[in-house]
Amino acid sequence: MVAPFTREWKSGHCYAVSVGGFRFTCIRGCTACCDQRGFVYLTEADLKRAAAFLGMTARAFERLYVYRTRHLLRLRKPRASQCPFLTANGCSIHPAKPTQCRTFPFWPELVGDAAAWKETAQYCPGIGQGRLISIENVLRRANEMRESYPEMYEPRTAVQTRTYSRPIRRASSSSSRQRSYSARTTSSP
Repeated sequence: MVAPFTREWKSGHCYAVSVGGFRFTCIRGCTACCDQRGFVYLTEADLKRAAAFLGMTARAFERLYVYRTRHLLRLRKPRASQCPFLTANGCSIHPAKPTQCRTFPFWPELVGDAAAWKETAQYCPGIGQGRLISIENVLRRANEMRESYPEMYEPRTAVQTRTYSRPIRRASSSSSRQRSYSARTTSSP
């Protein structure tokens, strides 16, 4: 069951906050979050950490596993799965997994929207399970995601009416992604 939500402002961002906190535990053997359609984005630190874990140079790791654009890094997707490191036994780089994976499900767009949180709970059996995670820890993880991938989140301005920012994860074309970046550079902070 998903708890009722209230609104809370933290660092200039509005989050839909579960009353009393959020319950979540990662279920051993579950890879449902890894099977969702989308991309795994990386920070430069994520790239270096994963490369070191695999005993590779960052350059060699990037050449084999990373697609780099002007604004973002992401893992290349193999034909048969969502991630090159997802195996039948789970994540093969689990100790060095990217921030995006490590902070799931406490992404700003999920904790910022009760409906999105409920939708995620439909495929994630760990949501609503385990110990209660304090609001402070949830918001810290959400802000870590926002700070690690600032180009994925729209800037906040005084005139915006949205209560949260969604990442530009599933842009259907490079032109829609470019529009988002154009809006980002022309908005006032």
